[in-house]
Amino acid sequence: MSHYQTTGRFQRFLYLGLFGCLLFSIILRVALTLNREIDIDEFQHLHAAWMVSQHYILYKDFWENHTPLFYYVLVPLFRWCGEGAGLVLIARGMMSFTAFGILAMTYFLSRLDHDRKTSFLAVLVLSYMFIFVEKSIEVRPDQLVVMLWLGSLWISIKALSTERAWKFLLAGFLLGVAYLFSPKALLPFAALSCTFLVQCYLRNSQGAVLRFIKIQGGYTLGFLIPIVICLALFYHAGTLREMLNCTVLDNFTYPNIYRPTYLLKLRNICFFLLALAGLFIHLRQMRKSSPTARANQLALLLPTLFLLLVFLFLLTAPYAQSALLFVPMLAIYAAVALKKSIDELLMP
Repeated sequence: MSHYQTTGRFQRFLYLGLFGCLLFSIILRVALTLNREIDIDEFQHLHAAWMVSQHYILYKDFWENHTPLFYYVLVPLFRWCGEGAGLVLIARGMMSFTAFGILAMTYFLSRLDHDRKTSFLAVLVLSYMFIFVEKSIEVRPDQLVVMLWLGSLWISIKALSTERAWKFLLAGFLLGVAYLFSPKALLPFAALSCTFLVQCYLRNSQGAVLRFIKIQGGYTLGFLIPIVICLALFYHAGTLREMLNCTVLDNFTYPNIYRPTYLLKLRNICFFLLALAGLFIHLRQMRKSSPTARANQLALLLPTLFLLLVFLFLLTAPYAQSALLFVPMLAIYAAVALKKSIDELLMP
């Protein structure tokens, strides 16, 4: 048997084993969903949804600093399941299942610039990333926000090569719906706005300002459509001022007393070091790419770095769930480093 046949067989067994690890992560997810302790935020969200189900007026009768859609999505659970521990587990199961949407979008984003093996490894790395596993099994709106944000980013990156207005409108609409689940969607909106500006200049400096206005205008219009509809409904209900105070002013005036020191724990450092290694490899490869390819690669890199820096240095309350906005993209760069290590291991 030749060396190449042996290497090919070993590679198949290796990736088969890694696929087994991915399946095992699903078993772990189910076990954690059913058995891990309930986070205090979960009770906040479930209680707010219960209050809405009891016909209390959101923002007027009780305080809540999140935008409203998540609570109306949860309301049917109280009618179908009744109150009790079973409802908590069902809600947890639903939100844990949405993590597969995030994993799928991570794969699709990775496929924009990487092969299938790297994309599979990105999903595998994210499946075992502690913050992702911990927060994606909980009852909170962040999973839906991240899934919609990644979908918006994927459409936007593909639209940059064609500049079709309806794609930017659709991408903005998805992020606008994400805002109805949480005001955190404003961070990805700012990240993509900066990315659009840089992209317009890199792809063609002549007329870059007009192209940016066109792209940003379409994206912003799509973003505002669901938000304006929501604001109009609350205005009609007479609670618009209360909503804006709770979801905007209270969030911007949140005391800046919390820093993300939990990132220094070994379980998180390993992920970020692997992502940093992959980012370094990716940047070296970008130097050899054509200007068009480099612009396409920056379309994913720029919003990732923007969100990471805002999270580390500007966000007033950088709790772990907010890291979900950029962790899937970092998993892609971690997969680049892991793929390179596997390739070197298999080299003759």
